[in-house]
Amino acid sequence: MAAGRPAPMGALLLATLGIVTWFALVIAGFGFLSLLLDADVVPESDAGPVFGTLVIVVAGAILFMLLRRWLRTMPSGAAVFLTAAVAVWGTQLVIGTVGYTLISARLAELLAYPIRHAISPFTLMAALVAGAVAAGVLALRRSGGSVDAPPRWPWENDDET
Repeated sequence: MAAGRPAPMGALLLATLGIVTWFALVIAGFGFLSLLLDADVVPESDAGPVFGTLVIVVAGAILFMLLRRWLRTMPSGAAVFLTAAVAVWGTQLVIGTVGYTLISARLAELLAYPIRHAISPFTLMAALVAGAVAAGVLALRRSGGSVDAPPRWPWENDDET
């Protein structure tokens, strides 16, 4: 597809389904990691209940915009995985740092927050899942989803009459 043409409806649907899948996997992953590690997803107790959700929603919005663009341009799979993972990871750190610095009113959090969360299992899991989902969405798009004939089971062959 040319970069200047709008993406067809199938691309919008694929990007939307990809984001819904990412959100579901992130929520499930946060739950499992929290149980396994006996740790809070957002260890800053003074951040409030909306802070973590806001960080993930903004990261999801960035991933959605990337998916919409990639479904038009169709870059290579490895570049998609790495770019999506780094974009989500970086978005979580930037939004989290700015948000928590404003919430806590401590300027030192501009340095402390990203140090604490850069290698957090929760941050890394969300980023890696974003890369996998982005690569999967583009793989689905490349497959085209169209075949010449519907699939048939071996016993459905008509030539054995």
